[in-house]
Amino acid sequence: MANAQRSHLPTNISARDRAKQYPDLLHESGGKLFCTPCNIVLEHRRKSTLLQHFSTMKHSKRFAEHKGLKQVRVMDAASKTVARQTRNEVLIMAGSSERHGSVERIGYITRVQSFSACHRLHSVHLTDKENKEVYGKCNNPNGHGHNYKVEVTVRGKIDPVTGMVMNLTDLKKCIEEVIMIPLDHKNLDKDVPFFASVVSTTENVAVYIWDNMAKVLPPNLLYEIKIYETDKNIVVYRGE
Repeated sequence: MANAQRSHLPTNISARDRAKQYPDLLHESGGKLFCTPCNIVLEHRRKSTLLQHFSTMKHSKRFAEHKGLKQVRVMDAASKTVARQTRNEVLIMAGSSERHGSVERIGYITRVQSFSACHRLHSVHLTDKENKEVYGKCNNPNGHGHNYKVEVTVRGKIDPVTGMVMNLTDLKKCIEEVIMIPLDHKNLDKDVPFFASVVSTTENVAVYIWDNMAKVLPPNLLYEIKIYETDKNIVVYRGE
């Protein structure tokens, strides 16, 4: 019976009618359709185009600011209508504007990235003798290298419209900016200013990645940085 009541909304739906379907996200003014969190005019009203806009990191940031990071309410199950997923559509929920609080669904997304870099473990706060005693062969003046594997995990609400915690394309761009460009095939001690006065242990590499990922991701989304220095040596950092 799933197909018995199947219907599709016309593509020429008015701005007002489209805004009624997403009252938390859209509003109509002067016959134009606006994204409320972003405060911009949306030229196209097709559901696939709107959903693509909702999934962008820019919209997610604006939506979080607009909502004050409070719980996003979803529609009463008794008044929901479900549109089937098609080639140009994503499964959505639409219906009455009457809302009730519901259990939030929290999801975790992990993106894995590898990079290669060299370094030397040497603290400016220790004598040469103490450095050799503490770091052993890792204090070799000529340094050594690693093929690091990093797991970046984000945690957040699963958006009831897009079905995503965040767009993986945006997460990939953030990782490229924070990890690959400044760290890959670099001498950590000489090429990365942060390590000029900080020992480039894997623990501190995790701190460096956390601090910089937190700057480019939406607020309160970053959950964990895990770095595999080797198959046996693993560091986890969660911002504490």
